[in-house]
Amino acid sequence: SGAFQLAAFSLHRDVMSYSATTAHSFPEWLRSFDFISANWLIKGAAIRNPFYAFLVGDLHSDVTDIPFQLLFVTLILALFLAKKNEPDSKMAKSDSLLTIIILGLSLGFLAFVDTWSYPTYMLFAILAFILLRTNLGWKRLLGVIALSIIFYLPYHITRGSGGLKEIGVITGRTELLEFIEVFALFLFALFSFFYVTFRGRLFKGETVIVMTVLVIIIASVSFLLNFQLLLILIPLILVPLYCVYKARDKKETEFMLTLALAGALIVLFCEIFYIKTPLGGDFARFVTVVHFYLQIWVLFALAAAYAVYWVLNNTRSRLKYVWVTLLFLL
Repeated sequence: SGAFQLAAFSLHRDVMSYSATTAHSFPEWLRSFDFISANWLIKGAAIRNPFYAFLVGDLHSDVTDIPFQLLFVTLILALFLAKKNEPDSKMAKSDSLLTIIILGLSLGFLAFVDTWSYPTYMLFAILAFILLRTNLGWKRLLGVIALSIIFYLPYHITRGSGGLKEIGVITGRTELLEFIEVFALFLFALFSFFYVTFRGRLFKGETVIVMTVLVIIIASVSFLLNFQLLLILIPLILVPLYCVYKARDKKETEFMLTLALAGALIVLFCEIFYIKTPLGGDFARFVTVVHFYLQIWVLFALAAAYAVYWVLNNTRSRLKYVWVTLLFLL
């Protein structure tokens, strides 16, 4: 948003719906910088990134639960990295019980602070169990979900339904450029990771034909369904699924890809459904986007941070300096 506003000021004309200001100098433009516009990048919905929320003291529940989102991700990471204990040992059984209690307490607390984040991180826990094969069987996973509700049952029984009505199917979706404007930094890091990972296999033999066909199919489906975001979402879903599935030894990289996959699936949900609230008309999906996109920001940010580390340590060509420059500009 800042880059487009600066371009509009410098070129003295509208850029990406940002109007040229009446400021006569750069210091004057900087003093009158429009922070609010950065929240309205998607039609009919507000986008609040963590920095803006803290900057203006906008500490709603979806902001105050960010540390607890990070806590739950860290607990799943710890479980993923932990060495498997002997299943018959008393120590292993007590550790498993403690793990179930801690995970259930942490997952349930998300529903207590901000109910919107609960399904997101329950999805992440399930994906981690299925794809990363964490040391948590189906019974234990179901135990975690059950305890996450039981621990906070008094709250769930006594609270109201809030503004929740039902789930509806959206008619107006986020445009591709709008989504890129919001998540450009994270998308750049993640797709750079995809390229560096597959660069040795993308342009060899039959792979070129397969890639060309896939690109044509994805572009055609996006055009026919008027669903622009599929151009980004399909790779963001399929590449992590393929990489995690094919990896024999699941490591930190696969954990990062699972975070990106969870974020992409939540984006897909927001582009098909919305939670009905008292708001309607052009702002029907306002609340859904506001709450879920902040969680997507957290998931993509964690994955992108690891992607930057990975790309820097697996690229030796001079292009790395160009890549770092682009990353810095973003």
